Amino acid sequence: MRLLPSLVTVRKIVSTSDRSQFESDKIEYLAQQILNAEGVISPLVLRRTGIDSYEVIDGDLVYHAAVRAREIDARNGESIAAYIIESDDIATDSILKQIELIRQSQPSQTHEKTIGETTSPPVNSSNDFLSSFERSINIQLASVNSNLKNIDAKLDQNLSTYPPTNKDNDQIETLVKVIADLDKRIPPLPNPRPESQLLKELNEQSREELTAKFTKAGWKGKSLKTIVDSIIETRPYDSFADLTSRKLNSSKNKFFTDATLVKVLDRY
Repeated sequence: MRLLPSLVTVRKIVSTSDRSQFESDKIEYLAQQILNAEGVISPLVLRRTGIDSYEVIDGDLVYHAAVRAREIDARNGESIAAYIIESDDIATDSILKQIELIRQSQPSQTHEKTIGETTSPPVNSSNDFLSSFERSINIQLASVNSNLKNIDAKLDQNLSTYPPTNKDNDQIETLVKVIADLDKRIPPLPNPRPESQLLKELNEQSREELTAKFTKAGWKGKSLKTIVDSIIETRPYDSFADLTSRKLNSSKNKFFTDATLVKVLDRY
């Protein structure tokens, strides 16, 4: 069957029937049922009036209830199912005749364009309710299936236009191998030079650590205490040239000469 409902944004629809022509309680109740069921069992019939605008041909009560549902819950009431009549659709005349016959078959009408006064199933008519619910599900499924078919068609078209080739796969594999080979060729970061490490330790180590270092290098007794005290008193140092040029405030002599530096580096 070619005629299938579509989901249309409620705010894109207008109706020539004023909301005041319908009972407000009925609109409110129907709006709640639309939200609870997440759809309608009787889609609107719309005429396209523009690229993205529509006018209600049949279903004004449902339309006003859908507007109210959107006011209550803008996200879940954003769209509503509807049949859309195009100006050049050859089925337009048949659709309008269906609407006319359905209206005539409804015994209780208060307005020419209403879809019927009973908007909910009678309490004692469970079979009618199940039948209506089934119709609602079928309508929603038809809309979903239609959208899925369109998506599948677009995917097939894209794949046929730009199909993957063996050449593309070979290029990807080659690129992966090149990256892996480059990763193996990158040398590890070199260890810091002993000179740089020594200068860092002289600037940062504690008295106990410096004492152990210079004891290992051959200092002992008073000379050991003097050099450790001098380093702690005069640091930090920017370079070894800075270190070997330093003098204590109470002395004109350098406490860390070039010869001392060579000795420490030899034992480091």
